[in-house]
Amino acid sequence: AMKNSILLGYFAPINFNRYENGYEYTDPEYSIDTITLNHAEYDVLENILDILYQFKGTQLSENYTNALDKISTSILSAKENYKNPIISMETTSLSSSLNDIDVYLHLIREHIPISVQNTQNRKSKNEILHPYMLKEHRNRWYLIAYSESHKDIRPFKIAFLKKIEQLNGHKFIFKAYDAELYFNNLVGVGIYRSNKKYKVRIKFAAEAYDNVLSTPLHRSQKIIKEYKNGEIIIEIEVGLTVDLFHEILAYGHYATVLKPKWVTSVFKHFISVMVKNYKMSKDDF
Repeated sequence: AMKNSILLGYFAPINFNRYENGYEYTDPEYSIDTITLNHAEYDVLENILDILYQFKGTQLSENYTNALDKISTSILSAKENYKNPIISMETTSLSSSLNDIDVYLHLIREHIPISVQNTQNRKSKNEILHPYMLKEHRNRWYLIAYSESHKDIRPFKIAFLKKIEQLNGHKFIFKAYDAELYFNNLVGVGIYRSNKKYKVRIKFAAEAYDNVLSTPLHRSQKIIKEYKNGEIIIEIEVGLTVDLFHEILAYGHYATVLKPKWVTSVFKHFISVMVKNYKMSKDDF
């Protein structure tokens, strides 16, 4: 394989030595460590490094920074010109919200339940969680776990989980679920009960037309109607989450939820509260 495999690409100068009953290099100076990459392969590696370096300086990269530096140095020394990074990613919250990634990965792999203090609500409470996976959304990290108190699988913001205690003698509970299907049916991260999905129709003003089509709210998005004035009605079929509501509210007065009616009522409530918050007085003029 080392001598003839196109996939490996070594084409090593080796022969079988009958006296030693093994393979040997016919060129004693040859080494696979000195195999050179072509220009396209260097470009691929540089782009990967650009992405990985976005995490440098965060807890996520502490264990891998030395390896990144070595690879980067090797690539730069092998090329004549230095190339500035061409990829920039948002990483502002990684170091603050994922301080214990190695701990969580260990718990998930070894199926170890934990007792944690959930400080997300005003009255922080202790919960017993059975960790299944880590999920990132908009620079926030979540632990997807089975909660004994809720008797359900739900996301927990890692930034709010304090005083983690491993329960090694506690039986691990695993509720079978399809993680890919679970998140494919959602916008963002949220509690998705009974795998129930809703057909949500939204009307957008002409000013939002390009954004709606170039950045769909969900992979299920389809166009129901287009108007000559540029307005558009789309439909998505999703589980309802706070993240979805936030995405729609971000469009402001350019978006109007048409159905389901009870979701429309929820948005009316949101808007009425906002109106009260911005109620103008004589002092505002």
